[in-house]
Amino acid sequence: MRGWLAAVVVLLGASVEAKAGPPARTVDPSRSIVKLYVTTVARDVTAPWRPGWSHAVTGSGAVLGSGRVLTAAHVVDDQTYVQVRPNGTARKFRARVAFVSHAADLALVEVDDPGFRELTAPLELGDLPPVRAGVAAYGFPNGGETLSITEGVVARVEDWPYVHSGESLLAIQMDAAVDPGSSGGPLLREGRIVGVAMQGFKGSGIGCAVPVPMVRQFLDDVADGRLDGVPELGLGWQKLENPALKASVGLPAGATGVLLTSVGAPAEGLLEQGDVLLSIAGRDVADDGTVELRPGERTELSVAADLLPIGSPVAVRYVRDGAVLSGELRLTRARGEGRLVPRLFDRNADYYLYGGLAFVTLTRNLLDVAKEWAPARIAALAGFEQSTPGEEVVLLADVLTAEVNSGYEDQRWKVVAEVDGQEIERLADLVQLVEQPGGGPFVVFGLAGGGRVTVDRARATAAGREVLARYEVASDRSANLAGLRAEPGAAVAQAVSSASDPAEVRQP
Repeated sequence: MRGWLAAVVVLLGASVEAKAGPPARTVDPSRSIVKLYVTTVARDVTAPWRPGWSHAVTGSGAVLGSGRVLTAAHVVDDQTYVQVRPNGTARKFRARVAFVSHAADLALVEVDDPGFRELTAPLELGDLPPVRAGVAAYGFPNGGETLSITEGVVARVEDWPYVHSGESLLAIQMDAAVDPGSSGGPLLREGRIVGVAMQGFKGSGIGCAVPVPMVRQFLDDVADGRLDGVPELGLGWQKLENPALKASVGLPAGATGVLLTSVGAPAEGLLEQGDVLLSIAGRDVADDGTVELRPGERTELSVAADLLPIGSPVAVRYVRDGAVLSGELRLTRARGEGRLVPRLFDRNADYYLYGGLAFVTLTRNLLDVAKEWAPARIAALAGFEQSTPGEEVVLLADVLTAEVNSGYEDQRWKVVAEVDGQEIERLADLVQLVEQPGGGPFVVFGLAGGGRVTVDRARATAAGREVLARYEVASDRSANLAGLRAEPGAAVAQAVSSASDPAEVRQP
């Protein structure tokens, strides 16, 4: 039985050191700041069969030259129309989203109109500022049309959860306020970009910015016209701060490290569960799982991979069975790839309605919204990796009550493991098995844990249109599953294209 299904049943590499850099620019930075006006699609992640609705948001950005504007990914997430207005002007320019790194909460938008370049001046990238350095956040907070500049100092630089993606990456915390509308605006030091505003802490006056090393990683990544993403190390680990635990793993005298509790791509094949990781990318790993970022500053060991491009080699030293070994792993996978329960951006989850039974693919978006009522055994699946490429958790998310499905209202939020006795790995499998010709009089959905939902095939098929009309649903399936409708027996794969307390952290 697949590991996650069993759980349902039972219950750096790159340098980031501050450098002196060239002398400060004399160009007025205010000419390099724009306000973004974005129309987005607001989605109902609890019922993806319902249409979205138009929603307007604003954000801030920095001009990089050649008509490019750097901003935050969550400003343009789910966008349908984007305009930018250079500071100090009344003219808005149509813009298009060129690249988005949802993991790093960064985006590039482009403006083709040559008039935009005449009204703006490009900013340059600076270096990672030291702690206690003065910085200034430029943007258009709280819906204002006039440029706001707030000054503060860098409080710390370390890994921190990014609200937009849920990933923990290097971040700047400073006491320059970051409010709604500030997102995507540059954090400047000596006239150069050292960060991009992304989130603030409610009622604290503290803001967070994506630091310039992450910005460079993003810009270098897309320089070839393709986004590869932020690398994934694929390691789960446990601190070795307990003396007995540390003594039991056979470390050399004076050595420090962490115990590897899980190993996935790209580290699998080199490292193994039970190894002790001593160093990564030439940086010693402490017993608490940190490495030195700069003298006197520490952050999580993953920073050694986060700032590198996909495909980079990373040297590691580790202990296995008392022997000190070394090797090199290659960063082949981006953050978010291969997760059983993905976080979706710019689209909704797939769904399929049959006889009023609403099946969806489980996403982290849904779990975020449903955290108050999602069963613990379902929420726990967010920590699992796919057993096979394309694997999904298929959830009976809702029951649109009708005579054909009466009595199943209490089966909401159950994982579907089988259809007519055949195991499924994705929602497309379920659709294929339900609609294959020659099926028996009943369709039996086997639930993880042993339950079942059985419906009369003929009645469920006949009732489909009436149920859709009653609940004002336009289609019985999402667009990705539309290809399964016409030709029974077609290959399933062809139909699939394939922290902090959230209450205390918000995106501006």
